[in-house]
Amino acid sequence: MSTSEDKIREMVRDEIERFFGRNAIDLVRIFPEFAASVDQRFDAVDKKLDTLLKLAEELANSSIKVNKAFIRLEKRTE
Repeated sequence: MSTSEDKIREMVRDEIERFFGRNAIDLVRIFPEFAASVDQRFDAVDKKLDTLLKLAEELANSSIKVNKAFIRLEKRTE
């Protein structure tokens, strides 16, 4: 597991504790399906973030192409 994943899990653990109280971590240990549910939600969010990053990269590439096209067009009209 990477350091960033560890940090995220620690932040989530802190938020769960803050929201449910100090015994929330015990709930995770007692009810493993709760922990599995949290992991599934993280996986879903992670996949959505990956998709957003790919879309942002495609948008940036498209923007570069559009800018280059405008530059070529300006040079032709000069």
